[in-house]
Amino acid sequence: MDKGYKSLFWGLIIIIINIKFGNIYIFTGFIGYIFIYFGLKELSKYEPSFELGKKFTNLMLIVCIINPFLRYVNANLEQITPQNIWRFVVLNTLSIVHVIIYYYICKGVYIQAERREVDKIKKKAILTWNFKLYTSIASYISTAFWINLGEKISILQFVIYFFNFLANVQIIILVRNASRDIREA
Repeated sequence: MDKGYKSLFWGLIIIIINIKFGNIYIFTGFIGYIFIYFGLKELSKYEPSFELGKKFTNLMLIVCIINPFLRYVNANLEQITPQNIWRFVVLNTLSIVHVIIYYYICKGVYIQAERREVDKIKKKAILTWNFKLYTSIASYISTAFWINLGEKISILQFVIYFFNFLANVQIIILVRNASRDIREA
């Protein structure tokens, strides 16, 4: 089980880091999702919720393979065109899939903590998931307003994205603490 949590931990760290050297991404989501996949595969031996997360991770792996080809599509996001609307729909859909993966991670941690009677991790899993859910919803709503209001909402959007980043970090910390506390229980 510890091996699964370690792989999950490193995968989550890699997907929030975007280091770019020129036009080449050094750490891509693909590498992170591979780690997440193997972590969820290992953990799914102990909890079925992780198996469901693994299925959504497969989808993100496929998207990560296709994504470099979509990245260079010349799209001016300042103009409302069918291409840009399609791009917004695709990116928001992928973002929802990403949140679903986080849900199954938090749910799996919660159920494992409940079985082992580790109340601290159980409560942390609920709080972490709620924080991630609310920041994600705020992000989707702000994107809808951004389409209509443009630059007027950019500061609010930055704040929301910052809290969304903090929610991602909290999930990483939850996975790290769950690895330690559930193993000790």
